[in-house]
Amino acid sequence: MLANDSGVYELPAFDVSVVDETGAGDAYAAALIDRWILAGVPPREAGRFAAAAAAHNVAAEGARGGLATRAAVRSFLADR
Repeated sequence: MLANDSGVYELPAFDVSVVDETGAGDAYAAALIDRWILAGVPPREAGRFAAAAAAHNVAAEGARGGLATRAAVRSFLADR
């Protein structure tokens, strides 16, 4: 869930096959900061982007094995 002055947004995780959960929270937080805080994207869109980054991260082994580029996250989202 995300919240700001405009409301509360429920943003479910993506249903993906998990190889390794290591680093998923860090990937989520970094993507959320990148989109919501730095790029000024609305919270629902930024949270969905962050959830996609975390989903991408759990698909590979290790904390850094699944880190996605913005393009990879956009591609993931385009398929859903």
